[in-house]
Amino acid sequence: ERMEGLAAEAGLPVVLALSPLSPEYDTLAPDARDEGGQLILNSAWRPYCYDPATDGVPTRYRDQFAGFARWAAERFSPRMVIVAQRINLYEATCGPAAYASIVDFAGEAARRIAASEALGDKPITIASVDVEDLYGFPKKDGRCQTGTAAECLAGRKALLAQLEATDVMVTGLESYPANAFADLGQLPGDWLSRVLAVATKDTAIVGAEVPAQSMSTERGVCSPLFAATEAQQRAFLDQVLSAGAARDMALVAWRHLTDLQ
Repeated sequence: ERMEGLAAEAGLPVVLALSPLSPEYDTLAPDARDEGGQLILNSAWRPYCYDPATDGVPTRYRDQFAGFARWAAERFSPRMVIVAQRINLYEATCGPAAYASIVDFAGEAARRIAASEALGDKPITIASVDVEDLYGFPKKDGRCQTGTAAECLAGRKALLAQLEATDVMVTGLESYPANAFADLGQLPGDWLSRVLAVATKDTAIVGAEVPAQSMSTERGVCSPLFAATEAQQRAFLDQVLSAGAARDMALVAWRHLTDLQ
């Protein structure tokens, strides 16, 4: 209710961002429930690389998340709902089978929101992918060890196709090149447009940035990256805005989850 009040006070359109995954993208988010009006959060309940296909009741957590997404959308009446964020990072850690099973979490959430009788104007549903991961960054054993980033994308674009086969309306891109390049002078001018070229649905840029301060978080620990110059930030922002204009995107977000940093 306090969050609803703050959103109403701001008087701006709401973009509601949700995710079935933990911030590390290798487990489901912690189990949470209401008991007598109190939030009970079980942070220890995080099945590592959970694969619904191996569960005796494969749809139970999917349906719980989808019900939560619909409820949240009905509370906030957002213009857009992001039902999954950087979801391909789950594949990078847990493999293609687990990824294929978890993709339907986003699809079911989109279906529930679209079917809601309480929502007059239905929000746009979005699920985002991590651009650097599609190019094979950061480098990991067993994938994209040789060849170019474009060649890696040619093999990993199937992850994007799997997500686009769901009922999610818009494919979101998130790009944080500091995870791939020690020097932004190495960043190709078609870094975003090459991924957009293999996307078949409407697209949005859900998050993009290069840090002005040499700080990032990895499992709660600040790790130095690099401090981008103003010129480097401007060059990447120009690429982001150009991509948004070329595809007539409804959403372009510069920075993401700033409060966590």
